[in-house]
Formats: sequence, structure tokens, C-alpha cells
Amino acid sequence: MYPQQPTRNPTLRAFRVWKKYGKGYNDPQISILPHRDLSNFSIPIPSKMGTINKLRASDIKKLPDGRHSDGQGLYLFVKGSARSWVYRYKIGGKLKDVGLGSAYSIPLSAARGLAADLRQKVRSGEDIVTPKRATMQKVRERLAIFSEVVPQCIENQRRVRQWRTESQALRWTRTIRKYAMASLGDKPISSITRDDILAILQPIWLDRTETAANLQRYLSAVFVYALSQGMMQGENPAKWQGNLDQFLPAPSKIMLVDHHAALNWKEVPDLFENLNGRLSVVSKAIMFCVLTAARANEFCLAQWSEIDFKNGVWICPRRKDGRPEPHRVPLSPQVLKWLKTFPHVNEYIFFGYRMRGHIALDSPIKMLHMLKPGFTIHGMRSTFRDWAAEHGYDRVLAEKALQHQTGNEVEQAYQRSDLLEQRRPMMAAWAEFCFSKIKKSPTKRSA
Repeated sequence: MYPQQPTRNPTLRAFRVWKKYGKGYNDPQISILPHRDLSNFSIPIPSKMGTINKLRASDIKKLPDGRHSDGQGLYLFVKGSARSWVYRYKIGGKLKDVGLGSAYSIPLSAARGLAADLRQKVRSGEDIVTPKRATMQKVRERLAIFSEVVPQCIENQRRVRQWRTESQALRWTRTIRKYAMASLGDKPISSITRDDILAILQPIWLDRTETAANLQRYLSAVFVYALSQGMMQGENPAKWQGNLDQFLPAPSKIMLVDHHAALNWKEVPDLFENLNGRLSVVSKAIMFCVLTAARANEFCLAQWSEIDFKNGVWICPRRKDGRPEPHRVPLSPQVLKWLKTFPHVNEYIFFGYRMRGHIALDSPIKMLHMLKPGFTIHGMRSTFRDWAAEHGYDRVLAEKALQHQTGNEVEQAYQRSDLLEQRRPMMAAWAEFCFSKIKKSPTKRSA
């Protein structure tokens, strides 16, 4: 009789496989070994073997030069400011690399998706070291989801356009999220059509023309970015010329209707009397908004350093369009005296909760809606414009006060002045009218 053979130790065998190949016993490539049933056994495996998704999206821009593994063959190669994705695999006992693209255009989630697709091809025995361009393009397009492309586009716009404030990014994000994200968010950006865009724009095009026009512009920029990054091919479904203009009337041709509910200018003194009695920071912010005909993101972020008390001017940065030249607002002696009664808590005129930062942008909106249901902060700008027209002030002066462009391109080219001194009498008269029902000087107290 032959001597009894020693019993094989499957645990030891699995560990030897791991030690030799540097991989987990359940790796698909181990299936080439004679013992295919190793996955039936459970052994303690060092954590580094099975660790995947090692990288975090927030670290991509911070990692030093070198090769950084995400697990399962996906690497981020960093050299200076360059960052690129590489999928590394072994076939025929040789290591090979496949470039997936720049980390600036391909987010971490998409890179993982690309690596997963290539991993599947390797398992089937396919050599992908020189994949067909069309195949890679198809995979890349499939993984470029609208909701993921939008923040990439906004970040690119911020960098290229040199946005100076966060308000522009916030405006893009809010508008797209409110009107487009529900219907387009989960779609591959390459699958979105002109009909999808029209389904979003048509319901609001006539009623909220300004908002709809901005949305069209934002969406068009998103698709331009996607085209530039190879996330899609063909035409931009949101472009205006030769596309949407065949289905929607030009915004300039639509009857000019102010869709923001505007308070009758005759009611403004009553509103001021009410606000002045409330003694709150928010109420004073609304009063300042009406006095200066400013936008919410302008007066809520107003700082003491922007007020020139000596020359009676509020030097307001162009927070909406980011232009270098500020918007100058003349302040009457009455308004300057009123401002001097405010406490200096921090750098902001209208300080926020617990005396930190500035008031929330929606706080004045909520208070005005509570006092005058249906009316908006933006509508108060129309109230000022109506008052100016009723009292015979030049339309150009009123439009300058509202930061609106006037005339055609030729007229704008010659009209470089903001007409500050010409606007002073108008703004002083407006302030006097606003305060007309406050018997004494505006209160000196502030909450």
C-alpha cells in the first residue's frame, strides 16, 4: 500500500496564491490556477488586498506628484498641475496601461466607471492596450451624466471667466436645479435632445422671460463644455441661433412686462413707516434696498468699506456681472445721516444671525412677503422706475440707477459715464419721498 498523502490545507494554499500574485484569492485572474474552488474558503486577508475606492474627489487637486492608486487597477498620475487617469492591468504576465483622460474633465466617479468597463473586457481575455477610439468615446459619453457635468461646467466658468463672487455660481446652480435637474439630472448628456430643452423652456418662456433666457444661456454653456471635453458629439441642443430660435420668440420681441410684482409707488411711505417701527436689521435692509434701487445680492452683501461718507456715494461692486468697474449710487445727506445711526458689528452693514457675516439673501424677501403678500424685492426696483417716470425724470437716469444698459451698441459706446452727479437730485428726491411719513428722523435703535 502506498503511504497516506498529507491532507492539503486550502487556507495555506490560498495564502500562497495571494503571496505569489499579490492579489486576493477571489480575484478573477486566479481562475487560471488549477484550484478554482479557493473562493469557497474564508481566510483573513490583509486590508490592502481588497481595499478599493481609496481616493476621494476632494483630494484630487491636492495630491503630490506620483502615482496614486484607487484600487482595482485605477491610478491617478500627478505631475505638476497635470492629473490624468490610467487603468493598469496584466495580460499574458505583462503589465499594461491604458490612459483614460484628464482628471479635470473626468471626475472620479466616471473614471471608476471607465475602469470597470475595461476590467470586464480584460476578464473576457481582450487586450485593451490600444482600444478603439470609438469604443472609448462611447463609454465616456455613457458615463457623462447631466447632474455631474453641470458642476464641472460651473467650475470651469468660474476659472475661465474669473468670477469674483460666489453669487454667479449660486445663480447658475439654483436656476438649473429648479427648472432642469428634475427632467435631465439622471440622463447621459449625450442623450439629451432639443425636444428635452424645449420641454423645459416653453412653459416659462412667455411668463418668466428673463429667467427662461438665463436658463437657456446656462444650459447652452453646459453643452458647449461637454462638447469640448468629448462627453458628447454632434450639435448643442440648447443653442439659440439656428435651433431654439425656430421655436421660441426672441426675448427682445416679447412684450416688456415686469413679471415681478411691484408695489404702487404711492404706498412706499406707508411701507417705510411700518419698517422703521420694526427696529430690525432686516427691515433696515429693505429700506436701504428701496432707497438705492439695488438688487438683493447687492444690498445684503453691502460693507461699510463701500460707503464713502465724505462724497456721499455707495461704491457697490458689480456682484451680478463681475465687471471691474463698480456701480456708484449717490446717497443724499438724509440717507447718510440715517446710516450713521447703524451699529458697526462687523464689516457688513446688515449683519447676520448671531452678529456673524451678512443677513441671508432670502430674509428681506420673506419679510416683505409677510408685510405685502405677493410683492417681491426685485419688484421694488420697478416701483422706483414708475415713481421716476411719474415725476418727469429722464428715463436714462432711471435706467442708470438700476444698472440697466440704455440705447443701442453705438449709444452705449459713447455713453461711458454713469451720470452720477445728474442722478443725485433724483435719488435725493426719492429718499425724501420714502421717508415722508416718518414724523421724526428715522429711529436710532437697531435690533
